[in-house]
Amino acid sequence: MVCLPKWLARRINSISFLIDDFIAAGALETPPGSVVLDAGAGECRYAALFSHCAYISVDFAKGDPQWDYKRLSVVGNLLFLPIKNNSVNVVICTQTLEHVNEPAILLKEIFRVMRPGAQLYLTAPLGWPIHQPPYDFFRFTYYGLEHILRKSGFNIESIQPQGGYFLYLASCLQHMHRLLFPFGRPFFKRLLLSPLQFLVALFATILGPLILYTLDNFDKKRSFTLNYACRCQKA
Repeated sequence: MVCLPKWLARRINSISFLIDDFIAAGALETPPGSVVLDAGAGECRYAALFSHCAYISVDFAKGDPQWDYKRLSVVGNLLFLPIKNNSVNVVICTQTLEHVNEPAILLKEIFRVMRPGAQLYLTAPLGWPIHQPPYDFFRFTYYGLEHILRKSGFNIESIQPQGGYFLYLASCLQHMHRLLFPFGRPFFKRLLLSPLQFLVALFATILGPLILYTLDNFDKKRSFTLNYACRCQKA
């Protein structure tokens, strides 16, 4: 995807851009000098968006063995954040809730460290496959997120689905190539099937997702969604 023009990559891998756009909008609303906690920061991909703030990144640094965790402020357990009560202005928590075996405790910890009036920007999946095993525990519906956020004390401003049925289908389609043509097959078989493999890859990873992207606005209910983006506040 990195070699594709941005406008094309956005249509093929929409969910990644939707999450990035959500956090970027939150960064624009964050005043300079704010203390920002990135809970489950991974490779700190959003650090640059909060360069005008005091950015603190925390992760247990085990989710993806291929990632570089050297930029983290703290390597530690999110269920025991080493941060003082009422000390953070903004928390971002993207695609992390599903990787924590006690998500309610994480949300209570986030609530604890936030100042009154502080903002939480959180994203969590509904329609994703298992990823970063064995640290993948949950998927979240709208009602599940609403329940767990309210129970943790947050005032919910919005819970928005990111994508509808057709983006959900496009995401599923992109796994077709790996399922039909797994790694480790004999060389002769790979060579024999290479023309078919190319056509399947072209359809499943580019042409199909492009078509489905254009259809996604037809889904108004969005009960089939990949992800939810949540804006919350600590009263």
